[in-house]
Amino acid sequence: MSTVTGCASVPQNYSSSPVVAHPSDIARPIDGYMLTVDEILTDIEKAEGTVNDCLASTGVDHQFTFGDPDDLRAFIKSGVEDRKLRGDIWGFFDPASAEEFGYQRPQPTPVIYVADLPEVSAKKCGHLIQGDNDPLLSFSYASLPDGGPKPVFDNENVVQAIAGWSACMTNEGYTFATPLDPLFSYVQETKPSPRQIAVAMADLRCKRVTNLIAAVLDAQVIEDETYILGHEPELRTWRDSISDPSIDTE
Repeated sequence: MSTVTGCASVPQNYSSSPVVAHPSDIARPIDGYMLTVDEILTDIEKAEGTVNDCLASTGVDHQFTFGDPDDLRAFIKSGVEDRKLRGDIWGFFDPASAEEFGYQRPQPTPVIYVADLPEVSAKKCGHLIQGDNDPLLSFSYASLPDGGPKPVFDNENVVQAIAGWSACMTNEGYTFATPLDPLFSYVQETKPSPRQIAVAMADLRCKRVTNLIAAVLDAQVIEDETYILGHEPELRTWRDSISDPSIDTE
């Protein structure tokens, strides 16, 4: 593995907030409305029961399930963790695994294939687990009412921080325009190569030296607070509907 020198030529820190050194440092106001892994799994069980009651009412002898319980837990846990470890703007941020796994996950995430409902009852029962009623999607900010708080891609300081991160990566010997680019570049690599690991480590160094994640959070917190203020009733209804999939929020 080649030795890199860091980002000495790009010293600018784009946030007055403390440097985000660990995923546990990441906190957003909207997180208080998001579901935990166990809450989502409980909702999945409730949704399965609601669908099976519906199927029984149509006279169909079929037991619907979202999948193997262990696979579901691993899938949901990965989705919840990715709110911090693979952000929509800052991309990869998993310091604990990067040196060994690069951009890969230490444990592969199971792929969940949800079986189709029997055709005779799909129209009557399918809406219970589709679209906004799909509990497999409830770990995502986008599952919130109106798509959740807007990601702050266009915030001026965030744009500058990303440019600073990109310049830092260039200084490290790698060319990427945004922090999402290296993450997507290596997503198909099943075993992390020495180069992938080197890029991931440089990526993390550049995030620290530019304080990119704090810069994103500075703007995102304001967007979260604005969103919450304008959506409090909808957020309460959304949480109620997640807790009881039989509730029709239309």
